[in-house]
This record gives sequence, structure tokens and C-alpha cells, in this order.
Amino acid sequence: MTLVEGVRKRYTRTGPWVLDSVDLKVEKGAVTVVVAGNGIGKSTLLRIVAGASLPTDGRITGQPDTVGYIPERAPAAMRMTARQYLNHVGRMRGMPPDETSARTDELAERLALAPGPDVPIAALSKGNGQKVAVMQAFLKPPELLVVDEPATGLDAPAKAELARRNLAPEQFDFGVLGSTIVQFQSFYGAVWPLYEIGLKHVTG
Repeated sequence: MTLVEGVRKRYTRTGPWVLDSVDLKVEKGAVTVVVAGNGIGKSTLLRIVAGASLPTDGRITGQPDTVGYIPERAPAAMRMTARQYLNHVGRMRGMPPDETSARTDELAERLALAPGPDVPIAALSKGNGQKVAVMQAFLKPPELLVVDEPATGLDAPAKAELARRNLAPEQFDFGVLGSTIVQFQSFYGAVWPLYEIGLKHVTG
């Protein structure tokens, strides 16, 4: 279980608090959804839980070794091919090169990456660039998956594959934390509305 305890965030020493006293938990085999309007701090919270940003105060405990993070928008200006980028991600995650290569081909096929993983990311369409972001999150099977509106720009095959994984975390043995995603709404799990003061658990 990953616990978010008293997390606060602001970007300057005297600036406003983007997050204030946030508490929540993410359990294995369940989906936890953060529901909030724009500008309330959903993406900031998700980046902190994923380890892509540090909180100003508070702590994250129980964070697993392998966290998959799918941002709302994938970097689009990379000169590397998708395969080169995923090779780099694989090295950072301690994966053998042959495993990374095989996994890249598998995910490219599952997500219908076009025209394929050997094209520069900068040359891909927005939707196919987002598929690369999904691929890196699943390159090494995650113990925690953090998703920030990941279906943006994806086509039908990619959305179906992403939904299959997101909606059955109990089969894949990981927890899911995400922002408001239509597929999550019909699935069991916890829903946490995010207000300017932090997160409050919806009961009943």
C-alpha cells in the first residue's frame, strides 16, 4: 500500500499552496481516482506520487520500486526513436537489453504504434507519441501505475489496451492512481475529490 501523508506543495517560498495537507492511500489491486476541476492540483499530486516531483512538506510511504507514470502529454520534441528512448528507460530500470527489445516490440504491437518503434518520436503523430508514453510506463511491469488523463489522443486499439490494464489491476497485481478517466468510473475502488484544501475521501 502506498500512503500519501500530509503532502503540501508550493513552487516558491512565499507562493500559494497548490496542495495542502493531502492524505490518501493506493492499494494493490484497486483503482483510486482523483476527481477535481482544472487548476486544483491533480497533476501536481500525481507527479509527486510517481516520484517525478518532490513535496514541499509531508511524505509518501510504501512507494514500490517500480512505478509506471503516464503523463497527460508525452514529450514530443525528442530526436530519439521510440526504441532508443525505451532502451534508455529500460537501462534506468535495470532491464536486460534483450528483454527491453522484446517488450518494446510486444507493446508496439499491442498499442498499434504507427509506423513503428524505429521512427523518431518527434516525427510521430500526437496520438502515437502518447502511445510511447504508455509503453514506457508498462516497459517493466509496474507495482504502482500513476496515470494523468492518459487516453488523450489515443486511438481505439490503444484505448482498449490501456482500459484492459487499468480496469483489471487485480489481475496484474498493481495499484492504480489516476485523475478523472471515464473508464475508471464504473470500476470498484476509492474516489477522492481534490479541493483547494486537499483531498477528502467520498464515502457511501
